[in-house]
Amino acid sequence: MLRIDRAIIPSGLIRNGRTYSLIWQSGKLYIINTGPAGNEVNARGFAQQAAVNAAHRRIEKKVAEGQARLAQTNLDALAQENRHSKVITPTQVAEVTLKEKRDGLVLGIRGSAGKFDFRLPLDKKEEVEQLLQRLRGAAA
Repeated sequence: MLRIDRAIIPSGLIRNGRTYSLIWQSGKLYIINTGPAGNEVNARGFAQQAAVNAAHRRIEKKVAEGQARLAQTNLDALAQENRHSKVITPTQVAEVTLKEKRDGLVLGIRGSAGKFDFRLPLDKKEEVEQLLQRLRGAAA
């Protein structure tokens, strides 16, 4: 099993940002939504910074609760729990890419199951490369 926590799909014009755990197990990739993702905010002044910090603490708490459920609940059940979680088999993957940017990694997954661009910190590069190899190897 390979597990990568805190994979983020940032907010867009219409959708909210989400935090995911990516889990490779039994030849499948489980994309489990563990909570919301915060936005980068430039706060001015003490009061604004305090409000931003409070919001980030709430988000961190929700994500920690979501990650704790991963050990307690069957992954297949979690994947069906909401529309933001999925199970992807290698046959559903057409393309997998990894880009290294200044502020982190971007893992792109394209295929019949959807289009995903996960943002990950640079310190997870080794685990992301292992996942990349598994997805590419299983699909070959």
